[in-house]
Amino acid sequence: RRLERIGHAVAVAETGAHALASLRKGNVDLVLLDIVLPDASGVDIVRSLRKDYSRSELPVIMVTAKDQREDIIAAMDGGANDYLVKPIDFPIALARIRCNLAMARLGAELKKRILEAGQLARQKESIAAIFRDELLPALDAVGRAIAGGRVSSDGSLLLTREDIGPLAGALSSAARFSRTISQ
Repeated sequence: RRLERIGHAVAVAETGAHALASLRKGNVDLVLLDIVLPDASGVDIVRSLRKDYSRSELPVIMVTAKDQREDIIAAMDGGANDYLVKPIDFPIALARIRCNLAMARLGAELKKRILEAGQLARQKESIAAIFRDELLPALDAVGRAIAGGRVSSDGSLLLTREDIGPLAGALSSAARFSRTISQ
C-alpha cells in the first residue's frame, strides 16, 4: 500500500505459481519476493525467473523474516539482486527499490547502446566494402588515365573502354554509398 501511495503500480501474488504466471505476462519492473511461499521457495522462484530474465532485466529483492547468513547467501546466489529483512524499514526499502530500478534502466540503456554500436559497425563494414570493392577500382582507372597522359587540352580525361566499366560501377557505388551513410 505504501508503494502505491507514492506512485508505484503494485500487483500482489499469493503463491509462487501465481507470481511466475504474472511475471511471464511482462510489464513488471521489479519483484519483491518472500522466501517462504505456500507452494514454493522464493529462492526457487528466483532461479526460475533467471532462466528468462537477467538481473538487470528484472531486479528481484527478497523481503523476508529469514535473517540467517545461509538464507541470504542462498537467495543472492540463486539470483536475487538484494535482500531485506522484516520488519521492513520503509525508507531503506524504498532506497533499495530506487537503486535497483535505476540499475535496471542503466542496463537497458547499455543494451540499447551495444545494439546501436553493432549496427554502426555493420554500416562501417558495408561502407568499407563499397569503397574497397567498387570505388578504389574506379579511382585506379582514373589514375591510369592520368598517368598514361590521356588528358585532352581542355583538361578532360581520355578514357579507354577498360576504364569505363570501373567508372560506371563507381557511379552506381557512389549512389549506394550515399544511401548507406544516410541511413
